[in-house]
Amino acid sequence: MVDGTATDGGSSEPPGACIGTGAQPNADASPPTSSNCRLAQGPAGVGTPVWGSDLLRDWFSKGGHLSSDGQYLYMNLSGSLYRIPTLGGSAEALYSGPPDVGTFYAAAGTVAWTVLTPDGGSAAGLMVANAEGVQSVALPDGVQLSNSLASQPIVDWDGNVYFEATPATGGMSHAWRWSPASNSVAEVPGVGRPETGADTDLYAADRGQIVWLNEIDSPAGGIYVTELSTGASWQLTDNSAVGFGTLIGLDANNLYGVTSTLVYSHTCGALCPYTPLTVYGVARDGCGTPFVAYETADVYQIADLHADDSGVYWLALNPAGFYHAALVSGATAEPLLGFPLAGVARPGSFAMDGCNLYWAEGDPFAPTPYIGAIPK
Repeated sequence: MVDGTATDGGSSEPPGACIGTGAQPNADASPPTSSNCRLAQGPAGVGTPVWGSDLLRDWFSKGGHLSSDGQYLYMNLSGSLYRIPTLGGSAEALYSGPPDVGTFYAAAGTVAWTVLTPDGGSAAGLMVANAEGVQSVALPDGVQLSNSLASQPIVDWDGNVYFEATPATGGMSHAWRWSPASNSVAEVPGVGRPETGADTDLYAADRGQIVWLNEIDSPAGGIYVTELSTGASWQLTDNSAVGFGTLIGLDANNLYGVTSTLVYSHTCGALCPYTPLTVYGVARDGCGTPFVAYETADVYQIADLHADDSGVYWLALNPAGFYHAALVSGATAEPLLGFPLAGVARPGSFAMDGCNLYWAEGDPFAPTPYIGAIPK
C-alpha cells in the first residue's frame, strides 16, 4: 500500500480523449496468474506454517514488511533482506547490513531494495536480485537516489525496476528504469512532473502502465497513469477525490483505494472506530469518475488490506481474521481465517501473491514466532 495525498503536473488526456476509447492496459503484459506461484497446502481455514524463527521478534518490534513474488517471500530482518520459499524452507540472506535495507519490492522473480546511508538518513544505493544473482545497480555519473526514506523501487512483470533519482543537473527527482536485459539505467518519459517542483511517488507497474502520485497541492495533484510504450500520461483523480488517501491495488480495469482514516492506526489502538469497509475505484483509462466499488454490510477494525484481479482482501483486528470479497456491489464478505481473541500476537499487516496470503504471528508465551500462509 502507498499512503499519502495524491501528487503537480501538466495534465494530459489519454489516447482517445475520453470519447469512449480510453487507453487500455496491455493484455500481453498481464500479471502472472496462480500458475506462477505455489499454493499453500493447509486445510481450509487453517494457516500453513512457512517459517519460524526468533528473528521474527525483532521484526515484530520494528514493524517489518513482507513481499512475495509467488516463489519466494521477502522480509527485512535486523537491517538485512531475507527470502524464504513460499511453501516453506530455510531463510536465505540476500543482503546483510549494515548499512541497513531501506524499502523493497518483489515481483516476477525479482526483488529490488534500497540500501541506506550509515546513519539511516537516506537511500545510498539500489540493489536487485533475480535469476542472474544479486547485483548493485550502477547509476549514471552524478545521478543520486531520491533521499526520501519512503521512496521505494517497484518492479514490473518483465523484471524491470523503476525508481526515483535526482539527475546530475539537480532539482527534483525523476523516474528511472533499470533493465535486466541491458543492465542499464535510463529515464522514463511521462512519469512525474519534476519541472513544477513536485515530488512523485511510484505505486505500481502493471500491464504496460505505471501508476504514480503527483505530490502537489493544486488541481493538478493526484493520481496519474503513464503508458510505458508511448510516454503518454493522464490524470485519474485530483486531490479533491474521496477514497484514495490509501491505494490498495488494481485490476485490469480499475485502480482501488480507501480513505486514509479507514486503516487501523497505533495512535488510536483499541479505540480505533469500527466502520464498514468502503472501497473506491476509478477507471485506469481515465474515462470516468471515482465510484464506490464495494462496501461491506458489517463493521470492522481494519489493520491492512489489498486488492487485485481476484477481489479485495482485508485483515481485521476485530472481528479478528482475514476476509475476502469480490469487487462488485452486494458481494458477500467471506471469512478466510480467524484468530483467537487473546494470547496471540496477531498480525498487523500481510502480503499476497496470485496464490496465497502471508503474515507473521506468534504467541508471546511460545518459543518461536512464525510466518503463515493461507490460499486465497
